[in-house]
Amino acid sequence: MGKLILDIRQGDVLNIGGSQVRLIVKSGKSSRLEITASNEIEVLLERKSAPLILEHNTDGKHTI
Repeated sequence: MGKLILDIRQGDVLNIGGSQVRLIVKSGKSSRLEITASNEIEVLLERKSAPLILEHNTDGKHTI
């Protein structure tokens, strides 16, 4: 598996395979991203500091 680290600005778009990730807004330590992908692509949000009770919650799991 490869790894790439990028600095992006508001409005920039990352093209990953046939999917796109756009940085909508950045405020402090939070960023809002827009992800455009086919319905077959699973998007899973993993929070770094999630409380134990939320670790198995599927709220961060979305199909597009």
